[in-house]
Amino acid sequence: MRLGWSERAGVFAALMLLCFAAGGMRAAGQWAAPSPSSASSIPTSMLLQPEELNRLLQTPTAEKPLVLQVGSRVLFDQAHIPKSEFAGPGSQD
Repeated sequence: MRLGWSERAGVFAALMLLCFAAGGMRAAGQWAAPSPSSASSIPTSMLLQPEELNRLLQTPTAEKPLVLQVGSRVLFDQAHIPKSEFAGPGSQD
């Protein structure tokens, strides 16, 4: 299945949120709240790669991460990571 630009953007947003959540799980107590800076400033050790996410989602006994999609509801309805949750548009608190 090939995703279009809008679907890839929604999946990317969900993966970025997952990276923040997974990094907090890996380094509990070692991570301060993220500052409003570039995503490229996130240390590599705090990132969850797509292959690792796929492995976690496919493993029946693994603890499943919470995957949030931030963006348009229409894009979420068109395509999203299975069992992810819609968190609303990124322009609202």
